[in-house]
Amino acid sequence: MRSLLEMDTIQIEILNDCNKFCSNCTRFHGNRPPFYMTFEQFKQAVDSLVEYPKMVGVMGGSPTMHPLFAEFCEYLRSKIPPERCGLWDSFPLEGRIYREVICKTFKHVFLNDHSRNDVFHHPHLVAIEEVIKDENLMYQCINKCWAQESWSATINPKGAWFCEMAGSMSLLFDEGEGWPVEPGWWNRIPVDFKSQIDMFCRRCGMPASLPRRASNDGIIDISPKNYERLKDVLPVGRCKISDLKTVTNPQPMASYKDFNYRNQIAKRYDCFLIINNQQFWSIFPYKNCDYDYIKVNDPPITKKPTVKSQILDGEISLPSCQECRQCCDGTLYDHVPISEEEFNKLSKYNGHGGIYKFGYGYRMDQRNGCSFLQNNKCSVYEDRPDTCKRYVCEKVEVK
Repeated sequence: MRSLLEMDTIQIEILNDCNKFCSNCTRFHGNRPPFYMTFEQFKQAVDSLVEYPKMVGVMGGSPTMHPLFAEFCEYLRSKIPPERCGLWDSFPLEGRIYREVICKTFKHVFLNDHSRNDVFHHPHLVAIEEVIKDENLMYQCINKCWAQESWSATINPKGAWFCEMAGSMSLLFDEGEGWPVEPGWWNRIPVDFKSQIDMFCRRCGMPASLPRRASNDGIIDISPKNYERLKDVLPVGRCKISDLKTVTNPQPMASYKDFNYRNQIAKRYDCFLIINNQQFWSIFPYKNCDYDYIKVNDPPITKKPTVKSQILDGEISLPSCQECRQCCDGTLYDHVPISEEEFNKLSKYNGHGGIYKFGYGYRMDQRNGCSFLQNNKCSVYEDRPDTCKRYVCEKVEVK
């Protein structure tokens, strides 16, 4: 398991309400009545993370559905710079009024509206204690849980948690309290997690290799004991009792990371995404917007695109390449995210050692320069990844 300082992000869960009812929702939307974090709870959470050196995430549910979203953003901006702020959202249409607020508050925006049939969810409520009977083997799996290794610690109304799923389960089962939300709580290491692990990891399916379900199915997979524990709060007709069988290769979950898919979601708010210098996604407005919710104290965003794009139904800047090659030679980026299809396509070229699988995704290594950069030219230009095709050079000023 990772210590909290090894993670990229700590999440502040401001609500677990959403405009969808996905299969195996990690926030268990549709089970108990949704919670909405109060302003005081949010303020306490932000204050506890001011000295935290990495990203502070705002998450849900769909955060833009929170009635205090604008006020939360204003307070967050007053304490933590945008470079350290991230938003995880589905961009429901009613949240369009927050367009300027989002662009101003968050350098990093992660979008997923669960509308694709290849977005899969793990069966979190199929308890590993029912799948793996051997205690030693069960705890070995828990100790190597992929979710704890790749997701985040979190804060919700019940306190601070070493794992997003532990925090969500505390609300679903209505049991336990997290750590006090106070400055420095995030300095904990795995030995400090024991009480939270004992509370919820046995009931969680994340550490087990289980078949996943398309989020659009709307089904909740659950193990028999968890069903007995929760049957009074689970929605009628949506549960399927698991047969507790494991699989060797669960379906990949990361289809939602497709760049074009996320950009299509951003377009709802008249925005577009680019990959930033931290290999996350930054959001920018690309045309004037009719929505006006609040006025922020700082000058409004004035950069506007100038030429038509074939990628977006709006205007973005597509400056001419200055051939500095810094986007390819490792100066600006240490890797480029690529799709599985692009991975397979690039594998046919000689000298493709720079592409590799990373977790549930794929990357093209650039730490020592892209392996396809030969004689200062792209040797796979026609088959270059979509990320490269859509790259907007940060060295050229947008007028």
